[in-house]
Amino acid sequence: MKEQALKSDFLKKFLSDSFWQELKTEFDCLLGNPVWLNIERLNKNTKNLLERMPGLNKDWIDKILEMVKESKKSGRVQESIFRGNEKSLCIPISVENKNYGYLCVINFKKDVSVSLIKLLGKCVRMLAVKSQKNLELQRLYDTIGPRTLALSTIHTLHRLMSSSLNLNELLPRIARLSLQVLGATVCVIYLYDKKKKVLLSKVSINLKNIDYKKIKKQVWEETADKVAESLATVLKKDLIVVPLIEKEDILGVILVAQKSNKKAFTYFDQDILTTLAEQAVIVIKNARLSKQQERLTLGSIRSISSLLKVREGGWHSHTPAFKSILSQLAQKFGLSKEESLALQNAALLYSIEKINIPEQILKKNKPLTNKEIKIIKEGPFKTINILKPLQSLEPAMSVILYHHERYDGKGYPSGLKGRQIPIGARIMAVVGAFEAMIAKRPWRKTLTITQALLELKKNSGTQFDPLVVEVFLKVVKEAKIRKKLESRKKDTN
Repeated sequence: MKEQALKSDFLKKFLSDSFWQELKTEFDCLLGNPVWLNIERLNKNTKNLLERMPGLNKDWIDKILEMVKESKKSGRVQESIFRGNEKSLCIPISVENKNYGYLCVINFKKDVSVSLIKLLGKCVRMLAVKSQKNLELQRLYDTIGPRTLALSTIHTLHRLMSSSLNLNELLPRIARLSLQVLGATVCVIYLYDKKKKVLLSKVSINLKNIDYKKIKKQVWEETADKVAESLATVLKKDLIVVPLIEKEDILGVILVAQKSNKKAFTYFDQDILTTLAEQAVIVIKNARLSKQQERLTLGSIRSISSLLKVREGGWHSHTPAFKSILSQLAQKFGLSKEESLALQNAALLYSIEKINIPEQILKKNKPLTNKEIKIIKEGPFKTINILKPLQSLEPAMSVILYHHERYDGKGYPSGLKGRQIPIGARIMAVVGAFEAMIAKRPWRKTLTITQALLELKKNSGTQFDPLVVEVFLKVVKEAKIRKKLESRKKDTN
């Protein structure tokens, strides 16, 4: 079957060659418009095929078959005389003793020179060599092309992996990449739920919004279940289903269906989707590990925050608006999701330095001594030493360490100035100071919201980044934020 397919592909290349089309037109004029026949092979069905061709009578068919037999036997051009005054030829189409078919030229002028016939034979042989080379190049491309595409797919997935570790963002991107690479219209990604022991559809993309019948959807789901159970890929004309496997454990299944050009999926398509699935497993695994790490980090933060509450007699708590204000400021200053999360984490931990500061210093309402000031300034470094073992908190470290720095360079612990101070720390300095001013504490006076805002304005450009203060004031004016702040004040009065 493969050999016959190769011959068919070769003849298609040969007959569709533009040079052959031009050459055939020239020889039509020189030979007197003969009949051209292309015979792929000689077998029992050849005569039936010739009989169905219009314009060929029984005598002609017998002579054509006789010419082809002789040409097959000798491997040379065969001539025959039709009707006593017209010639016919059978030219074998072959390259390096490998025969791909026969070109029959029927009923041309009897007075055509031998040189012209030889020229036609040479042209056919030359075009046969050209067609074979073109076919080899095409097959080489068909082999290398998918692998090149697979490598490109891996590169794209690596970029996806570095862009986010959120499965809700990654899975749709993987699905769209699968559709783009395979030229398909439908992609469904299922993930295996170990507790329920079922596949759950997490992403389903239908580019053309075709209303597939329930029966077809049911077949897809049944096939996905079988693949998850057997861990074996399924390849059909309109469907490829590949398991997502990690050390023989099923993570899920990726299903791609319906090529946009309506052609059948091939083994090359299967190879590409398998490569993509292997990389998708790494993406899913990393995203899950990141989620677990995020939960552990949040647990650690809550534990430390609870210690601070105990340390301060329950006074270590944020206003309801605190998180909303931080989120909006992070957004307005163009912080990434990771930077925004680090800012939120730092907000819960920035007061951890108070653990190392004696209570009498924290609650002192008189000027501090030089020794007491030194103890306070050492607080940020001691805080970082406490948090260092928690590597997942590293992105929040710079905010925690530098939120006491001043915009004019007179802060601590390093005396950083202006934009030398990380943006997260500049934001935290403003928000933290505002919250401290409006929070109720038994050892000092509580300011109203208006008074606290005036203090921020007063110290803008010296203690605080003026741009952060400006944006903060706009955020606090928003109705929802103001309502939350007013609610807090009522509760604490």
